[in-house]
Amino acid sequence: MILETLTTASPPNRNPFFDNEKGSLSNDIVLTAGPRENKDVQRKQRQQVQASGSSDGSDATTPEGSSSRGIGPVGNRDGETRIYVPAGYQPEFRVRHNGQLVCHDPLLSVSPESLMSFLETQASTPPVPRINIVGNHQETRTETHTSTDSKGNVTTRTETRQVTVEDFSASYLLTKEVEAGLGLAIEVARAVPYPIGDWDLAFRGSSKKEKGGGGGGDKPEVTSAERRQLEADFKLRKKRGLPLFVHPQSLIDVSHDVEMYGPQTPASFPPGYFPGRLFQGHFLDLVEDHSVAPFTLSDVWSRYQPLVDLRNSRRSEIEKMLRDYCSSKKSMKELHVKKETYGWDWIRIEQELTAIIRSTGFQHNIQISIDAPSKADIMIRPDSFFGRVFSMRWWWKALLWLVLVYPIFLIIDYFAGAKFKSIRVAFPLVRWRTLPRPYPGAPAPQTYQEAMDRAAPLGGGYRFPKVAQLPTDGTWVYLVGLEESDWINSVQERLRQIVVSRHKGVDLG
Repeated sequence: MILETLTTASPPNRNPFFDNEKGSLSNDIVLTAGPRENKDVQRKQRQQVQASGSSDGSDATTPEGSSSRGIGPVGNRDGETRIYVPAGYQPEFRVRHNGQLVCHDPLLSVSPESLMSFLETQASTPPVPRINIVGNHQETRTETHTSTDSKGNVTTRTETRQVTVEDFSASYLLTKEVEAGLGLAIEVARAVPYPIGDWDLAFRGSSKKEKGGGGGGDKPEVTSAERRQLEADFKLRKKRGLPLFVHPQSLIDVSHDVEMYGPQTPASFPPGYFPGRLFQGHFLDLVEDHSVAPFTLSDVWSRYQPLVDLRNSRRSEIEKMLRDYCSSKKSMKELHVKKETYGWDWIRIEQELTAIIRSTGFQHNIQISIDAPSKADIMIRPDSFFGRVFSMRWWWKALLWLVLVYPIFLIIDYFAGAKFKSIRVAFPLVRWRTLPRPYPGAPAPQTYQEAMDRAAPLGGGYRFPKVAQLPTDGTWVYLVGLEESDWINSVQERLRQIVVSRHKGVDLG
């Protein structure tokens, strides 16, 4: 298919999420595609033309003029239908009860540019997790039931059953913590959209999880044992709050570089070397992954050129995945984009919250969970029969299970479907960032207090500024966001009161 720009309603906006410089649906465009793949697009666009009051469709077939024109066919050329898409076109979607955003807009299944624009809009909003804490215990209850039959005989029956009794419950929505993770420069900060690395398993256009092919196309075979190990490692990194867009071999402290190569920073390293990207347990954003501004390496950071290349290649890899999805002719295809947060060790948080609750003398069951935030998952499917079937509400699926129809659909999907579930968007809760200089050419801080004074305005009032020097070359860095310990210290007294008072449904904030 071809996208032809007709007129520009406004200059292409720089999106702080994907750093898009190529324009999007804010421009007037003409979509050229084959008649079969445009069938659903034409149907929906005719409906929108009628809804907008253009019964004859004349506005839709005249590209020149106002950007408020309707949407519809422009003409036919060489057996291809050219569809006009006006500025401000908004694909339709719905949010399911579990927070998943589902979209069947036909344009998004044939136009990679429209799909990229939609994802930029929907994925730019940070997900806000909720921490739920519940304490309960089991009780044995005996119930006596008496019944009388038609002859007047009285029967007494005794039942014993186990019931779960809730003792206390509390929750906390991490809104402030997510905002603090992006920092004060939120207008130039962004999440990291990334394709799942070749080292991890993911659905890359087939019906089963695969490793990446490193750009070569051929994907390595994975045994069952390797598959289980890779999935377990992925889940552990996620629970530990480690950035999943970083190669696992780089999830080591930068002090490892000092131990291996000394305090200097050589310009080249052995092939296959993965520089450490953690410092004091948190991600070290050495190449400004979360900045929309281009990153230029100095001689000091020359050894991190592979990291810069990876940073700059993410968008092109995502665009390729979207083109692969849109070019797929399968009606049972789906694209899944997941938003996530990283930076907090959820295992540590669970352990420390449990210790706080136990300190009150509570010795019963404790359940601590993290709710998936609303719109954290984005699911794109074609506007087809099978696309709609797999997006049905759970009770319809249960009914189809009972009549043994849904299992048949799953079998068909396994052999004839195409799943694209290898795009994620990472939002930081905490990270280290190089301490910026107040003006170009300004000298680096000479003392700890000077570094503290420079970092103080960057904290946004969320925490006392924290600075440190890297053991590799002495570069000053400062912490963006709140650490787990900051949040735990702010809620521990409140949590103790809730446990002691046996309050239920309380907000920890």
